[in-house]
Order: sequence, then structure tokens, then C-alpha cells
Amino acid sequence: MWDIILESVRAVITGGILIYLLIIGKKADIQKQPGWQYIILGFAFIFFGMVVDISDNFDSLNRYIIIGDTKYEAFLEKVVGFLIGFLLLAIGFWKWIPVIIELRETRNALERSYGKLEDAKNIAEAASKTKSEFIANMSHELRTPLNSIVGFSDIMHKGIAGEMTDDQKGYVKDIHESSNKLLALINGILDMGQIDSGKMGLDYSSLNIKDLIEESIYPLKPQALKQNMKFQVEVESGVGTIEADEIQLRKVLGHLLENGLKFTPDGGVITVRAKRKVDIPGLQGDHLELSVKDTGSGIKSDDMPKLFRPFQQLEEFYTKKHEGVGLGLYFCKRIIEEHGGKIWAESEVGKGSRFVFVIPYKADKDNSEK
Repeated sequence: MWDIILESVRAVITGGILIYLLIIGKKADIQKQPGWQYIILGFAFIFFGMVVDISDNFDSLNRYIIIGDTKYEAFLEKVVGFLIGFLLLAIGFWKWIPVIIELRETRNALERSYGKLEDAKNIAEAASKTKSEFIANMSHELRTPLNSIVGFSDIMHKGIAGEMTDDQKGYVKDIHESSNKLLALINGILDMGQIDSGKMGLDYSSLNIKDLIEESIYPLKPQALKQNMKFQVEVESGVGTIEADEIQLRKVLGHLLENGLKFTPDGGVITVRAKRKVDIPGLQGDHLELSVKDTGSGIKSDDMPKLFRPFQQLEEFYTKKHEGVGLGLYFCKRIIEEHGGKIWAESEVGKGSRFVFVIPYKADKDNSEK
């Protein structure tokens, strides 16, 4: 009886292997590989040899499976099944040797390529860090003398250093305005370099959202009046205060407002809306959602992916009407990400654009310690 059970177990195991190979071969699409058919046939013959019993229970086993009429015939069937099966397996594995060698060579080549990619990645990261540090250092060195030029030209233009002719005042005014533009550009590059090099930490404090919006709008009111534009502020109840870096968040909001003024025709409206958000995909906890919506010409769908890339501008160089080098939105994106939030844009050509960012109400202390 135990011999029958043992033979049955062996047959079931061999049959299971055969079925498994058939399924794997079909899924992995390796049935066309050299030697695969030999391997399948080899296991089939071994399975046949397994189900042919040569024990003392030949007569009882012969009732359930088809074997030879005598024990001798059954023995021959078993031996022949095993011999043919192992012979076919040997042929199949022999034909698979080149495939195995090729796979091993491919794996080695991939490992070498991966090593080269890792080296290239490390070199690129080191070069990027060096570049960012260089930009930060150079911007700092340039900003120092520019501050002097801006300060002294302002003193001269106001007549504090002595009276000047009208022509001289015009020249000094040009120097002062151009220096301010160059200083703003250098400050932007300096901020970008500090972010990319990981040197810009966040100084968290408790901020009143409504006060932050109003204080960001205040210095832009003269330009808005000049363009006959209006600011609308909508702060939902329950917004309250938030933990964030006041200086950096003010820069972000200020840049979005300046963009709204810059790209909206005279007589337009810029709407600033703040509200508390709870369920935001990919983010946990309560978040502040702050948006700046304008009534400008809008942005083409093809240009949307360019918005938050450094040194990317939607206007062509020779036809551009607005100043800038394309760092503002990139800076906004990085600052919002440093706060643990995200920023995006929504726009429709002819109807205007809406820039939105969300940041958590509770400060991320890991970021503040960087």
C-alpha cells in the first residue's frame, strides 16, 4: 500500500512540474526557445514512468492505470519512460546552454551599465551642487557692489549729494532703475542657488493668512492703480493662522501677484482666495489652499508644462513684452515643496489663469532644521 502511495506522490509532483512548466512557458513566451520542447517531453516521459508501478501491488494498481499486462512489461515501460525522459531533458538543457550563457552575459552587461549610470549620476549631482554653490557665491559677490550702486544713485537722484542738471538726473534715474532690475535678477539667482545647494532653511513662525495677503498686496497697489486694476480678497472663515516661513511665503505670494499684474490687461481683476482644505490627494492633514486668479489672456495648453521650469519663458526672446528670466515660478515651486506642499496652474486661453498652492498648517520640523 505504501508503495502505491509513494508512486502516486511522485507522479503527482512530476505532473505538477509539467503543468507548471507549460503555464510558465506560455506566460513568459519562451516556448520558442531552443530545447524547451525537449524539456517538456522529457518531463512527460518521466511522468509516464512514475505512474507505472513495479511493486508487489501490480495487480491492484493495474485496475486504475493502463500499464503492461505483466510486471515485466510494466518494468520495461518504466525504464523506457525514464530513459527517454532523462535523454530528452539532457538534450533540452544542452540546447539551453547558449541561452543561459547569453542571459548571463546580458545580466553582466546590465550590471556594468548600471554601475556606469550610478557613476554618471554621482558625477552629475556633484557638478550640479558645485554649480549651485558657485552661483550662490558669485551672486553674493555681485550683490554687494550693486547695493552700493543702487543706494548712491538714489541719493544722487534725490539731490542729497548736490544739485544736478535735468540730463544728469535722467542718467542717474536710468542707472538706479537698471541697477534695481539687475539686483532683482541676482537675488533670484542667489535664491535658486541656495535652494539647489540645500542651504536655504525655513524659519517657521505663526502667520495670520489675511494679514499676509494684505501685506503682500500693499506694495503693488500703486502699479494696480496705474493699470486701473483691482484686487479682490476672499478669505473663508476658519482659515486662521499657519506655521510657515513668512519671508519666503511672502515672496511666493508676491511673485504670483506681480505675474497677475504683468500679464493682465489694464482694467482687469486679480482675485486672491484662501481656504482650509482637508482631503487633498497625496497629502495628509489640514492644508491651506491659496490661489491667485487673473483675467489675463491665459496660457496655451502646450505651454503649461514649461511654467515651473528654471529659465523657461513663454514669450519668444525677440518678441517678448515682459521682463524676467524665468526663475520666479521655479522659485515658488521649490519654496512650496520645502514647506511640504505643492503648486500648480489652471488656465484657459482668453479667460485668464489661476495659480494655486497648498501647504500644511502644521510645520514640518525636519524641513525647518535643514
